[in-house]
Amino acid sequence: MRYALLLICLPFVTPAEAQVRHSRNALRSATQERLVPSAQAQESLRVTVREFEKGLRAPSSASLASFMAPTVQLALPEMGRGDYSSNQALQLLTGFLSRRAVRDADIDRIEASVASPYASGTVVVSGEGRDTLRLYLSFATVDSRWLITHLSLY
Repeated sequence: MRYALLLICLPFVTPAEAQVRHSRNALRSATQERLVPSAQAQESLRVTVREFEKGLRAPSSASLASFMAPTVQLALPEMGRGDYSSNQALQLLTGFLSRRAVRDADIDRIEASVASPYASGTVVVSGEGRDTLRLYLSFATVDSRWLITHLSLY
């Protein structure tokens, strides 16, 4: 008898609990909408990605420096991964690309309409080892500019 009474009471939700759940869901939805970049910001990200792609094809410190956030998570083959300042990340990336010359770069996916925008594609390099590498980039806005916060070549 005790168990039957307990099971009958559990499924009921009080009006106050329903309001709390509704408020939480509404807040979650509103927060997600604010996190997704505006249409103008999405287009700005696409332009930034295309400029970075051009910079990869002719890598130099000057062509890639303007794309790096103050801190960058960097992962490169044969070099491991870590968090670096923009200058350190730039030195490591240009050093890697000077040993493995870029023959082609194609960023074929840009996800700008999500809370954490990213892009991915392939980079064809010369030198020892694999010649086609996958590229992954994630971005954040810093002073209304899109900057790379994570770069992986694998």
